[in-house]
Amino acid sequence: MLNTAPAAGGWTVCPICGAIVADTWAHANWHETTLADVIADIIEATTAAPAEDQEDTE
Repeated sequence: MLNTAPAAGGWTVCPICGAIVADTWAHANWHETTLADVIADIIEATTAAPAEDQEDTE
């Protein structure tokens, strides 16, 4: 869980990624939802790419 203690000016540093954030709850939600989708998309793209680019070498 992100540090939810108030910081000077309402800003805090995310201990997971180092981002400077004002809305810790929204940023925590980003880590739990959007980031997971982005990582899944990257994995799909990198695992599918070699099969599509592979030429028949026989």
